[in-house]
Amino acid sequence: MSKQVIKHELARKIEGLLACEGPLRRDDIVKKLGCKRTSAYNALLVLLLEGKVGKRAIYQLKKGRPAVVYILVGRESKTGGKGK
Repeated sequence: MSKQVIKHELARKIEGLLACEGPLRRDDIVKKLGCKRTSAYNALLVLLLEGKVGKRAIYQLKKGRPAVVYILVGRESKTGGKGK
């Protein structure tokens, strides 16, 4: 199987995981799928370029970089709270 096919297969798995789990950090995606961090990054980049996934920064009260979560485009309003 070619690397391109594997990359797209992983992208579809990530897309399904985000659909089921909601917003996830890259490290969480790697742990849940058991793939390499670089492979997950490359697959997420494919999904970002296709416009299927978006990135959001989660700012916390502590110093340092904000956490970055990946979400499915079009699901942003559904992750905001209860009642919808």
